[in-house]
Amino acid sequence: MDKRNETEKIGWSFFPLETVIDKISTNGKKIKQKEYIVEGKYPVIDQGADFIGGYTNDESKVLRCDLPVVVFGDHTKILKLVRFHFVPGADGVKVLLPHKSILPELFVFFIKILLRKIPDKGYARHFQHLEKSEIPILPLPEQRAIVAKLEQLFCELDNGIACLKKAQEQLKVYRQAVLKQAFEGELTKAWREQQTSLPSAQELLETIKSEREQAAKLQGKKLKPVIPLTQSELHVLPALPKEWKWVRISDILKVG
Repeated sequence: MDKRNETEKIGWSFFPLETVIDKISTNGKKIKQKEYIVEGKYPVIDQGADFIGGYTNDESKVLRCDLPVVVFGDHTKILKLVRFHFVPGADGVKVLLPHKSILPELFVFFIKILLRKIPDKGYARHFQHLEKSEIPILPLPEQRAIVAKLEQLFCELDNGIACLKKAQEQLKVYRQAVLKQAFEGELTKAWREQQTSLPSAQELLETIKSEREQAAKLQGKKLKPVIPLTQSELHVLPALPKEWKWVRISDILKVG
């Protein structure tokens, strides 16, 4: 049994989308993006990713109709459920009013599912394919139950995303703290206390200096003298274990 037969068996019926909506005319109401202002009396809803594209103060452009409506981006396939009066953007905006037989929130959810089946046609028009698709209609009490469950699940998902972002930020701080402890010798403090024959920082520097001198001699170059850090430079640096020593990076690296 296919999915359609299963849904019809439980009391759902399928109708072409164009039969369960009214297309609200936007003639004489649309404004171009170059006419948007940053702040104004009336929001502009267009097919862009931002819910509100901009604003205008032109009251004559406000679309007065029953609410809520669904704004569909004919080029972008972006859906917006709008519960207030607005001014439509000029490019690719379709304003749809679902019939009373289907809750607007559930209508948007079904449209998102249908859009997954419509190939992305770039900047071409998509609504011509969408309105020929079929959408299920089910009893209103069941619609309300589905919407309530969806809102609960999406709320839990949003909370999960928020917790994940917080954990990521905390992890970033923790990483920095661990690196700082490693840089200052805290991670190996207990280990160092158990060692009896570790070379000192000065001995390691002498070894590095000897190796660099040999390499410079083979290349016929003269090694630049190591200039110790001054007391004023050391004063601003964190304290180190007594076996450690601050040096300039250039004193221990060879830059090719």
